[in-house]
Amino acid sequence: MSGKGKEGMHRMIRKLAQAGIAFYKKHLSHRKSYRCAYGAYHGGATCSTEVLFIVREQPIWRWPGAIRSQFKACATAFSQLDEAKRRKPRRYIKNKDDRRNSCDVFDCAACFDLGRVGRGGSSCDGDCMGCDFF
Repeated sequence: MSGKGKEGMHRMIRKLAQAGIAFYKKHLSHRKSYRCAYGAYHGGATCSTEVLFIVREQPIWRWPGAIRSQFKACATAFSQLDEAKRRKPRRYIKNKDDRRNSCDVFDCAACFDLGRVGRGGSSCDGDCMGCDFF
């Protein structure tokens, strides 16, 4: 394949990847009921935003390693949140009528994996549905 044809192919792949991430962010991400652990821990961009940056800025051949590295950073952030949850007692607001900020991100850290918010299970105590920290 010539250099010009290869460039066109790479441009198309990049645009398709960006469109897929944009679709995820617009139509799926907000329906998960939980926030990316990386974004929650660092207080900034989520994994989808970081991956979008990778797709826009890095050569295609670097994507797999860079995206894998981002997801490893997210897993580390999750572990940090989970550890903080175990060490930190729950904080509730005084006004029980106001559900906003009724608990903090550390209360629901174990629910971040696999979207198990409020469903109970071994790593989620099921007490996350009242949380509004996003």
